[in-house]
Amino acid sequence: MTISRSSQLNSTSNIHNLSNPGQISGAKFNDINFNAILDPGELGLRDITLYLDLNQNKFLDEGEPATITGVNGEYSFRNLPPNTYILREISPIGFASTTPDPILNVIPGSNLIVNVGNVSNRGQISGAKFNDINSNGKFDSGEFGLQDITLYLDLNQNQFLDNGEPVTITDVNGEYSFQNLPPNTYILREISPTGFTPTTPDPILNLTPNSNLIANIGSVSNRGQISGTKFNDINSNGKFDPGEFGLQDITLYLDLNQNGFLDEREPATITGVNGEYSFQDLPPNTYILRDISPTNFISTTPKSILNVTPGSNLIANIGSVNNQGSISGIKFNDTNTNGIFDPGELGLQNITLYLDLNKNGLLDGEEPSTMTNVNGEYSFQNLPVNTYIIRENQVSDFIQTTPDPIINVTPGSNIRNINIGNVNNRGKISGTKFNDTNTNGMFDPGELGLADIALYLDLNQNGFLDEEEPSTITDVNGEYSFQDLPSNTYILREISPPGFAKTTPEPVVNVTPGSNITNINIGNVNNRGEISGTKFNDTNTNGILDPGESGLANITLYLDLNKNELLDEGEPQTITDVNGEYSFQDLPPNTYIIRDDQVIDLDQTTPDPIVNITPGSNIRNINIGNVSNRGEINGIKFNDKNTDGILNPGENGLGNFTLYLDLNDNSLLDFGEPATITDEFGFYSFKDLPPNVYIIREVQKIGFSQTTTDPVVNVTPGSNINDINIGNFNEFI
Repeated sequence: MTISRSSQLNSTSNIHNLSNPGQISGAKFNDINFNAILDPGELGLRDITLYLDLNQNKFLDEGEPATITGVNGEYSFRNLPPNTYILREISPIGFASTTPDPILNVIPGSNLIVNVGNVSNRGQISGAKFNDINSNGKFDSGEFGLQDITLYLDLNQNQFLDNGEPVTITDVNGEYSFQNLPPNTYILREISPTGFTPTTPDPILNLTPNSNLIANIGSVSNRGQISGTKFNDINSNGKFDPGEFGLQDITLYLDLNQNGFLDEREPATITGVNGEYSFQDLPPNTYILRDISPTNFISTTPKSILNVTPGSNLIANIGSVNNQGSISGIKFNDTNTNGIFDPGELGLQNITLYLDLNKNGLLDGEEPSTMTNVNGEYSFQNLPVNTYIIRENQVSDFIQTTPDPIINVTPGSNIRNINIGNVNNRGKISGTKFNDTNTNGMFDPGELGLADIALYLDLNQNGFLDEEEPSTITDVNGEYSFQDLPSNTYILREISPPGFAKTTPEPVVNVTPGSNITNINIGNVNNRGEISGTKFNDTNTNGILDPGESGLANITLYLDLNKNELLDEGEPQTITDVNGEYSFQDLPPNTYIIRDDQVIDLDQTTPDPIVNITPGSNIRNINIGNVSNRGEINGIKFNDKNTDGILNPGENGLGNFTLYLDLNDNSLLDFGEPATITDEFGFYSFKDLPPNVYIIREVQKIGFSQTTTDPVVNVTPGSNINDINIGNFNEFI
């Protein structure tokens, strides 16, 4: 009988269709935990045949409804008439049911959900074959797997791998597994590799359906090894301490016959670049480890007697120390003469040092000697045990600041930091020649150096630079120095430049051996001064240069030396620039009066400044105000429609009216009297008027009558008088 998934919807061959049939559906699932419940994570089983056993004979007969589970284990029986049904399966090989065959009562319209569980009746055995380093029978952290080991299930228990018995080989991590095993009791055995002994008994494993048994199997090498480091035991304490390094190319051997020599066939090795060595694959035994000591080295550790047991890994470090010693250090420039090599002090190169074996204070033939390198470093190597005095061949211009070192060299000692100080027995003086603008005698921030000033050391104290006296010239930054000076007390003097005066006393400087005397700064100040400021239009005549007031260009200012209020020949003068700015430079100390050459139409609003110039002074903001001594009158001639004498909104200006200033008050426009004609808007203006009281009159036009009185206007210097409006009325306009 053939069953297809496509036929499952109508798999009721001998069941009558009804108007209200029922159905049965659900899933066939892998019941991993045997609890007969479809739990989260349990998967469906596909391609399983389910049927309704109508005749209850436990076989799928022709005509009985049947179906095959889908990809997720789902199934369904539809269009079922009311009845009681037994749901059975054709179990796949290797699987057993975990739920009894369901007996289901279908009533009209019912939809029964029934999940049917199966579980594999096969099991597996897996685990790792491991190197049981500590032989405790447990797969501990740090123990690794053994690959390529053959494991088998000894079905006939004859302790041999027979044909047909399950077999596997461990992978790179020592892991193995036996899959798809029927329930049974199995003995797991191995084919042990050469040199290894099992540390766990052969596992006896009871495999039940769907079980996954873990069995780790230990072996340990029945050989041992010895390894360690041959090291330079610098402190001779027999221990391999931090900072001690290995000795390479040293021959080590296992003295099997205990005769103290390396004989043929005795295990031997040579230490690596870091002094490391090892002896591998050693049978259990007691071994004596010896070395062939290099020249000038002696052993610092006793001979090693080592008991190798199966699987043991013995560590044995072997110390040696050079039976000679060394001395090293730095020959340094002890600039502060404290006998200590301080940060910032430099080494002295090309200095000859020697070990004064006969203590005669001289470098004799055969006495060890060395020369310091570019950093002042020196060393004496391969010294026999002894007490040594280190001396130097004295260097010209230098004296020693530390006593001659006395050093006790012991076997293997490496005596460092034997630093020897020298100091130049000459000294130097340095500093800056500066422009002491505030004349306080101190080199303050913002004050600049003075270049090209001659300085000298006045050895004979005569106040002059004599031949052979040390001298120097300041550089672009005003800096100077005197080098290589013998110990002495010096007076530092200058050849003062024109126009400058000293603000500091002449320095008296005591130079001692090796001294470097800095910041001997010498102040000068220009003994001339300057005055500067602005000539300005003082529009509000308050005598102050206010914001918005502009400078007056091309005004001549002068210093009235003889106080006669005239610019005389030889008196300092200047002309203001486009911004009204002026300055007088290079002025000798004095009290000065600043005046201007009176400008027509301008009056001064500030008094003539009186300024006291001191050496180096720079007097700014001496501002001098002027204001125009002329004035102006402005206004509108307007059509006073309502004859109220006031220019009201909507009243327009009257153009082409002649207005004049009636200087002689005769009510006539006379020759020479200022006159103007109103423009189209009625606007008029009288400019450049000397201070006076003016009457403004008009030349009367026919048909017009004046509605305001003739204005009387007082013009003062610089005044700008506006809104002098004059009304007229014409009844026909």
